[in-house]
Amino acid sequence: MQTKTYVMLTADEGMILTNGEVYGKVIALGNGDEPENYREISQADYDAFLAEQAKLSPIMEEEPETEETEESEEIGETEGETWN
Repeated sequence: MQTKTYVMLTADEGMILTNGEVYGKVIALGNGDEPENYREISQADYDAFLAEQAKLSPIMEEEPETEETEESEEIGETEGETWN
């Protein structure tokens, strides 16, 4: 049997943990990662960061709905031909 220990960082109330790339209230450290790589920022700073990122990112718009048109000919029928 093998036992592994994981380090979990938890931000204080109203704070978010970050290393500049990862943001969260709880961070599970991976192999080679250290608690010293993370700092706390306020929720307000995090919200401002998200708002700025939203301005920089392309907005995904829904595709406009298209009207379906009825085909003038039935499938299997063409002018002058009949199918048995």
